Amino acid sequence: MRNTFIIFAVLILSITGFCQTKDSQFIYLVNGQEETEAYVNSIDPYKIKSFDKGVSDEERAELVKKFGERMEEAFIINITLLSDRELQEKVKLTREEDQKKKQEEENKYRKRVESTTLIFAGDKAPDFTVEMLDGQEIQLSELKGKVVLINFWATWCGPCLKEFNEIPSVIQEPFQDEEFVLLPISRGEKKEVVQKTMDRFAERGIEFNVGLDSDKSIYSKYATETIPRNFLIDQNGQVVYISDGYSEEKLEEIARRIAELLGE
Repeated sequence: MRNTFIIFAVLILSITGFCQTKDSQFIYLVNGQEETEAYVNSIDPYKIKSFDKGVSDEERAELVKKFGERMEEAFIINITLLSDRELQEKVKLTREEDQKKKQEEENKYRKRVESTTLIFAGDKAPDFTVEMLDGQEIQLSELKGKVVLINFWATWCGPCLKEFNEIPSVIQEPFQDEEFVLLPISRGEKKEVVQKTMDRFAERGIEFNVGLDSDKSIYSKYATETIPRNFLIDQNGQVVYISDGYSEEKLEEIARRIAELLGE
């Protein structure tokens, strides 16, 4: 944006017919002091309080007294910068507006998640049987007595794949010798598609079995939209914690809750 400011000013002057001759001189005033075009180009637009493409006759007369006769025919671009106090207030206001916007977006997302979630903490986890990528079948109800983490994901879901990169160190390895079952289930995808993705993970040393839910029949028992979704189930088959979307904090919270359920 360094030259955008000056280019914009010149275009405005040309369009309005303010420029009258090829030899017209531009003079840049910043806070009442004459500055070079190079200096003006270096100004952060965020610090500009006002920008005027000209001055009144009275103002021009005062400028002629101060800077000389060359001000009579010049095209004057008058710039006022924010004071330090005004800049601090603007920064504060911008941060508050950004925070408000972020909160509004979070609330909107939260409402969407809540409206598409069918099973909540405190509910009994709906039973299902899922075919795993290695061919075995797992029935959820047969895992009673163990802590189970159901992770709904898909190969096209960027946040899901980020989560997969962290699962080994945060979830899989810490609880591999415990009464805990990690049950990732691919939503709405064919086996060959899932296999290719897991093969790529395996090349990087990330390996765990995943379930296949090509018709979304399992997912539809728990939610209607959005992944990744995690449902943490206790030893009695009750959902105790749900997370949606990916973040390091959410995954760490899941790990903490798993540890609590295992009595660690």
